[in-house]
Amino acid sequence: MHKKIAKQDERVRDEMRIMAIKDAIEEKDYDEAEKLCLEKANAEETWRYRSSDPEDWNNMLYDIYKAAGNTEK
Repeated sequence: MHKKIAKQDERVRDEMRIMAIKDAIEEKDYDEAEKLCLEKANAEETWRYRSSDPEDWNNMLYDIYKAAGNTEK
């Protein structure tokens, strides 16, 4: 039961982080969006690419770089 609640809490935190990332992109605060995305990707050590998941941390990071016009990263 506790694992289920913990997983739900984590999912809610992830959703809030995704909203914060999207808000930062809308405000053109790409550094903040990148920081939020990298924090989560590094914490989860999820550097595998899931192209079918638009909210995969790597996909979101790509979208941040694309929006920022930063093709070097």
